Amino acid sequence: MSKSLKKFYMNMLIGHEHIIKYFNNLVEKDRLAHAYAFSGPEGVGKRTLVLNIAQNIFCPETGALNHKRDVCVICVSITRGDHPNVTTIKVDKEGVKKNIAIEQIRQLRKKLILKEMTGRKRIIIIDGAEFMNTEAANAFLKTLEEPFSDINFFLITNSISSLLATIASRVQSVRFNVVSDGKIEKALVAKGVETKPAKEYASFMPGLVNA
Repeated sequence: MSKSLKKFYMNMLIGHEHIIKYFNNLVEKDRLAHAYAFSGPEGVGKRTLVLNIAQNIFCPETGALNHKRDVCVICVSITRGDHPNVTTIKVDKEGVKKNIAIEQIRQLRKKLILKEMTGRKRIIIIDGAEFMNTEAANAFLKTLEEPFSDINFFLITNSISSLLATIASRVQSVRFNVVSDGKIEKALVAKGVETKPAKEYASFMPGLVNA
């Protein structure tokens, strides 16, 4: 798979139609639950759907017929992690233990308390939630239980069972399954990719280039 093709289809969500429809309806009716856990294999679309949800919330143009998320200033800022109302906590790859540490959760809590006074809606993403160490998980549990207003938490994990049981019991679990090669190939061909590279691409991707 060429780098150019991979870059072109980065963040293209394929499959999971029922999940997408479900969350589109929730966003439209402003009825998102307090917290969700998106679980499933790496690369299947969990991360990208969360970003799409955030884009649908904060960008007023996502419903437009010709709207392009990859060039829209607001949508791109969310994808890059620059949007002030969307915060992502992920594994500290520079650290020795390669986990989500308690200090990251403490900083998140401070940010939420400060922004609580502004009354702005916020999306919090815990990317790789299974990598929270015990201290971080317990600190996050306390944060999850706080009565913050207009905050939606999204935990991204390979398996819901890898989370602290008390956290898992307080989130709504959404399972993402692997998308069939045939569906991926068909979606790519419909977007203008030639059959051969589409087949090659579909053979090693579970549903998305980067998710």
